[in-house]
Amino acid sequence: MRQISLVVLLAAAVVAPGCRLPSARRLDRIDEIVAEEMAARHFPGAVVLVGRRDRVLYCKAFGAAMIEPAHEPMHRDTIFDLAS
Repeated sequence: MRQISLVVLLAAAVVAPGCRLPSARRLDRIDEIVAEEMAARHFPGAVVLVGRRDRVLYCKAFGAAMIEPAHEPMHRDTIFDLAS
């Protein structure tokens, strides 16, 4: 749940409704935040997508989708198992 919250907070911080398009620096900050969280071992990987209306402003995969039993890299089209 923490990983999902982080992604939602990242997207909300970068592109809030009614705001101008984010600067390249703000979008680059996503890379820094995700790298810091992965280094702290909060999660092995992530896919972050930021959009506005019908445009994708940023989409990137980081780290691993699976680390056990075998390492599998994360891809932008990785399918996640989510449950409540």
